[in-house]
Amino acid sequence: MSLTAERNEQFSQKEYWEQRYADESETEFDWFKKYEDLK
Repeated sequence: MSLTAERNEQFSQKEYWEQRYADESETEFDWFKKYEDLK
């Protein structure tokens, strides 16, 4: 799966995100903000 969606509508679909993160499970993810910045 590509990290970009084929259609913008895919970004609103739960299945898109579940598949995207399942495909990325071998990679690390770094936060660039503090939790307080995201609230």
